[in-house]
Amino acid sequence: NWAVGVAACATWLVFALVFRISSLGALGAAALAPVWLILWDQQEMLLLAIFLGALIYIRHSANIKRIINGTEPKIGKKSNPN
Repeated sequence: NWAVGVAACATWLVFALVFRISSLGALGAAALAPVWLILWDQQEMLLLAIFLGALIYIRHSANIKRIINGTEPKIGKKSNPN
């Protein structure tokens, strides 16, 4: 369902605009994708979305640590070369 894809992209965009952290947007979109599937009555994709969401969280574990520590780079800020 294209609406679920649009909702997931919009979720990323809102998180990225509010928090200025791209990886946080990806994590938010991954976490809410199953919700969007349920709301648009697309339960046949639910297990896949949960699996892919878990995979995204595993792959973003370093980003999650940096978010918690406050060291994850923000969108629009120059990175520190050190």
